[in-house]
Amino acid sequence: MSYKRLTILLLILSFILIFAGCLGNLFPLTPSVAPPEEKVGVFYLEPANLTITSSKDFTVELMNTSVTNLKAYSVTLSYDPELIRLNEVTEGSFFSSKGETFFYRDIDNQEGSVLIDCAILGRDLSVSGEGTLANLSFTCLKAGETGITFEFTDTRDTYNKTMVTTKRDAVIKNK
Repeated sequence: MSYKRLTILLLILSFILIFAGCLGNLFPLTPSVAPPEEKVGVFYLEPANLTITSSKDFTVELMNTSVTNLKAYSVTLSYDPELIRLNEVTEGSFFSSKGETFFYRDIDNQEGSVLIDCAILGRDLSVSGEGTLANLSFTCLKAGETGITFEFTDTRDTYNKTMVTTKRDAVIKNK
């Protein structure tokens, strides 16, 4: 075989390998491993409707149901600070019963909002099912009606993928 033919053959093989490499990027030969699809969860406040008298304390639970592989959540709730005051937020048993957690809350009674963040610590750990995420202790200040509403919710699975959640607010009636 002549030097010229060998050079042409090597060029053709090079183009074939380059083209095959480009096709490999467009059409991968190994399938990508996708995380399993997660169920849609529901975050809600319990009780959903409550009538309370002024100067009385009451507790509202942040609950979830129908969730699969929940790793972390961040929730911002709002309320009327003229009618109710948030005294304390404590972690519920849903995450803490499965392992060590990170739990953070930031109460702003001036604006009438609370940020709650929680995550279960540890690789590949998550929770599924239903349970109490947090307990919120309030005091009724004066007569009127206010909602405790979800302003923001971010839920993440074990792959740090955003999960879809439905939210249900609560209504507090003060006598």
